[in-house]
Amino acid sequence: MAGDYQIYKAALKGAGVTFLEEDGQMTYAVKTLLNLPAMKGNNIAVITYSGAAGIMVTDALERYGLKLASLSPETIHMVAELSPAWMPLGNPLDIWPAVMKYGTGNAYSVALKAVLNDPHVDGVICIAIAPMMPEFSFLEVSEHLNSVMEEIPHKPVVAWLYGPNPEKISEKFESKKKIMIYPTLELAAWSLSLLRKKH
Repeated sequence: MAGDYQIYKAALKGAGVTFLEEDGQMTYAVKTLLNLPAMKGNNIAVITYSGAAGIMVTDALERYGLKLASLSPETIHMVAELSPAWMPLGNPLDIWPAVMKYGTGNAYSVALKAVLNDPHVDGVICIAIAPMMPEFSFLEVSEHLNSVMEEIPHKPVVAWLYGPNPEKISEKFESKKKIMIYPTLELAAWSLSLLRKKH
């Protein structure tokens, strides 16, 4: 009986059926498919404050048949204008030096606009901070990124938040139904893979 199941499962996967095999996946699958547009390809841009988080998400993308997009020279140029000359830029796109000079909202908005307009990018993962204390509220970028998505809504954007206040900040991100938040980078990458199959 178990052998038969594995045969059927393999055949259904080959036909494009997605199996939800872990607890909680149904909730995130429904949220993803109801709110985000289909993804035309498997090329993902990652915007981050942290090189370590960028490495983690790269591993997750590979597990779900996705890959880091090769960003266009125009995209790199847009972000480079905010970054110090010594800062090498690629994908994942580390914007922390730009944040230090131009502010969190400005730097993140420019980076998100750039990758959304890049023809080599099919979807985006944002890594952002969820601050608790009022004195760190300048690190919270939900309003800025939702404004960008109002202008450029045609590609899916998902995010993972780290910090002491993820639940409240997640609500702010998801208030416009343009950006969906996931509790792990693994789930963020998995959600984009569902949108590739949706196309």
